[in-house]
Amino acid sequence: MKKLFVVLAMLLSFGINAQEKVGEVRSGSYVITASLNLVKPVWAQLARDAGFNDPLIFTIEKITNDDSTFYYCLYATNAAKTVSIATGIELSGSNFLKLPISSGSFGGGTLTCSGCNVGCHPKYLSKDKVWICWPGCVDGCTKTETITTKNFSSQ
Repeated sequence: MKKLFVVLAMLLSFGINAQEKVGEVRSGSYVITASLNLVKPVWAQLARDAGFNDPLIFTIEKITNDDSTFYYCLYATNAAKTVSIATGIELSGSNFLKLPISSGSFGGGTLTCSGCNVGCHPKYLSKDKVWICWPGCVDGCTKTETITTKNFSSQ
């Protein structure tokens, strides 16, 4: 049985018009260039709140939906892949940019999926404009949504 917890958290301060560079494409690879010094402890706390204390591995991911549309996200998971956190980012030229909170649910917050031994990872359904935990596990997957209001890194 899935549980839905909506957490309205002041995670990270974010200016509505500013777009912070998160990473870039280098020789076909997605490279995080921001220090993420503000987001790492907050996302680690989200994982701890879900009952997972192991370190998170941060990546930039390109996810393709069933209808062949795709999107990019800043993604973090533990080594066992039992907790995953994601937020939408955009590719502009060769730079990945954090989306402003005004972009809505895709880039204006995070989604944490936890509790399954297999699967239960964040996925954005662009057609429905909603984040889901996918593939849904039969029992124990918890979905937690947050609102992002601050930057990922201090400059």
